[in-house]
Amino acid sequence: MSVSLIIHIELITSKLYMYVFQRILVKELVS
Repeated sequence: MSVSLIIHIELITSKLYMYVFQRILVKELVS
């Protein structure tokens, strides 16, 4: 595993987590 690939995966997963977190936050605020 190259370091650049690991960093790329980290960035993708962090963006995904932020997206999911925002979706949950919006649902909580709306309800």
